[in-house]
Amino acid sequence: MKKNFLFIVIVLIIFCSKTYGQSINIKTKDVSHKDYYTGITYLNEGDTNDNGKAYRILICTSEIYDDLIIETVTIGEEGGNVKIISRRQIDIDSFWNAFHLKGEISGLKFVKWLNANSFILEAQDRKFVFKNIGSVTPRVSVAPR
Repeated sequence: MKKNFLFIVIVLIIFCSKTYGQSINIKTKDVSHKDYYTGITYLNEGDTNDNGKAYRILICTSEIYDDLIIETVTIGEEGGNVKIISRRQIDIDSFWNAFHLKGEISGLKFVKWLNANSFILEAQDRKFVFKNIGSVTPRVSVAPR
């Protein structure tokens, strides 16, 4: 009986550490040449960082599937003259698979900015922290509850 209980506890610990303690780098691809503005269902701009740049999160929907885009922009005086420096698309299939999300890639929800370079996203009633979003491989982990 004790051996079975111990085995179950060990399996649960391994499962939880793989699912909830996981932090991975997700690839992105440059999509600066594409126009996503007709498919935007959500756009949010973070604070300007020390370099005068800000990031924008775009959730774009094509038919029923969502794409997650991170734009880097510069902002002129008094919030005018916004220029897009780069536009990178998260490899959403890799994100979905890495965190064992099931079903259609849809229903993404922006939750909040943590700072100028990280934010929380919700997918399938789970929250994920995206850090170092200016990188070509942002770091993603399950958000603490």
